[in-house]
Amino acid sequence: MDTLSLAKVTLLFILTLIERDDGQKKQILETPTNGSCV
Repeated sequence: MDTLSLAKVTLLFILTLIERDDGQKKQILETPTNGSCV
């Protein structure tokens, strides 16, 4: 596996984590009183 492929995979992984984190924050902001949505 060359470094370019590794960099692409790492970047995709980081972007996925950021998107997931943003989604959780939005859910928390939209439903602050709903504790069932974890």
